[in-house]
Amino acid sequence: MCGIFCEFSNKNDSNSECSDCQILEKLKINLNRRGPNKIHEENIDDIKFYGTVLHHQGLEPTIQPVVTENFVLLFNGDLFMDLQLDGQSDTDYLKSLLEEVKDENSLKKIFESLRGPYSLILYHKKWKKLYFARDPMGRNSLIIGKINDKVIISSICCYDLADFCMEVPPIGLFSVNLAENGDFSVFPWYETTSHEFYQEQIDVFNTKLKQNLTVFDEKKIILPWLECLEVENFTLNDFLDFPSAENVPESIEKNCKNFLKALSKSVQERVTLTTENCKKCYNQNTICSHCRIGILFSGGLDCSILAILADKHVPKSQPIDLFNVAFEKIRKNSSQSINWDVPDRLTAKETLKELREIRPERLWNLVEVNVTREELNFELKTHLRDIISPSKNILDESLGAALWFAARGKGILDENPYESTCRVLLVGSGADELFGGYSRHRNAFKRAENPEISLENELNLDWIRLPNRNLARDDRVISDNSATPRAPYLQEDVIQFVRSLKASQRCNLKLEGGVGDKMFLRLCAQSLGLRRCCFFKKRALQFGSRIADSRQKGDAVSSFFQE
Repeated sequence: MCGIFCEFSNKNDSNSECSDCQILEKLKINLNRRGPNKIHEENIDDIKFYGTVLHHQGLEPTIQPVVTENFVLLFNGDLFMDLQLDGQSDTDYLKSLLEEVKDENSLKKIFESLRGPYSLILYHKKWKKLYFARDPMGRNSLIIGKINDKVIISSICCYDLADFCMEVPPIGLFSVNLAENGDFSVFPWYETTSHEFYQEQIDVFNTKLKQNLTVFDEKKIILPWLECLEVENFTLNDFLDFPSAENVPESIEKNCKNFLKALSKSVQERVTLTTENCKKCYNQNTICSHCRIGILFSGGLDCSILAILADKHVPKSQPIDLFNVAFEKIRKNSSQSINWDVPDRLTAKETLKELREIRPERLWNLVEVNVTREELNFELKTHLRDIISPSKNILDESLGAALWFAARGKGILDENPYESTCRVLLVGSGADELFGGYSRHRNAFKRAENPEISLENELNLDWIRLPNRNLARDDRVISDNSATPRAPYLQEDVIQFVRSLKASQRCNLKLEGGVGDKMFLRLCAQSLGLRRCCFFKKRALQFGSRIADSRQKGDAVSSFFQE
């Protein structure tokens, strides 16, 4: 995981100067927060490359940018591919693949093989072509913008650049030909004509970059893991006696086991492929027993499943931090004491009791992160609006700030001040979109003439929009704390399994909220020994933490982006 940045002119004007060097210095400072373990800069063919590294895989961090005879590489990601690295990093592995590239077809083959979250920038020195991409699920942030004749591609943006930048659409491998006219093209991951949302992203790209992007749909990159699997036939619509786990049909039990096997492997990769030292002890030679793995924890269904599975793969000698964030409620009478028992705090405490009951040998640290309105407003104005940009609406502000404070890990543990040493944070991203956890899924089911088709369409739309709505922003705010967010529900095998299920196999919206939504996942939680969180209704983070008021319009532009 790292912060990556490059700057170039696509108008053959190598002498044009940066329009605002202070902005670029601000970008570098914030990139350093993402990757404090190694920082390096190169200027090659009038392109500025800047890389910062948060070391996870390999015995030593790989300095970025990686420069060889043929190419320059900036790689921000984690490859989870059962690699036998023998002390090397996953960046070194990717470098070895790229050294064998002969043409663009062989380059495309490499991207067909990659599994894991990433964003990258790749410059081929002989071809004079610059490539850049976010992985097919858009799990990591990458932003592109244009200022005068300068093009900037970066892991992060800042408030001053928000109007000139956009998140790179995770639709394929982009390239710009610097030897000729500087035009952009893309080898797509998907058929861009398969959904109107893909074309909308292309239109925004063309507008922001003042381009006419060439899309090579006939030469798209093949992703084998997108093909549907054959799963054991079952339906949840006929299973109406949940929560009686004793009467679960055998076909459902088999599918739950298959899903949990894939999810457990995903969790294992994400908690084991990191250094053996925590954030505090990184530069020490001895292996520490401090906490290295944390979970963003509301006490709800998705994160509680991750906690149980993480317990299988994290050494018992290490605690697991559970980060729960609460915000001061807006009060008319400032003399009143602050009540930090927001809805998500109460469910977290309830589920913590259950975790300690069924996994008593583990030290579970519930880190209570309490944020006053004064501190929230200060951080938004001085720092967070930079990290959240180019997103700028109230919902982005609320969710981004909540995740940033939680990931910072400063709070109260057992009534004492505590600062976490975690380098990896597990997040439940994708579970609601995959299993029908939102109220809009229930509305689509209830209001349509053909409920199942309507629900399938709504789930598919949510899946397509997930990278743009959540993932890049979440990566920026969490990584800003020198910790890597990892999303086990968004692992390729997990996604392939779930996306092979029909809507009626993921949820049963004939049943009430807290039961029928994400019903398959609730049954999986029961099989793991969880009982209480199985019946918690979905609660949005911005309301569960009380950072937002339900009367606010989430799509309105935040006042912090109007100054």
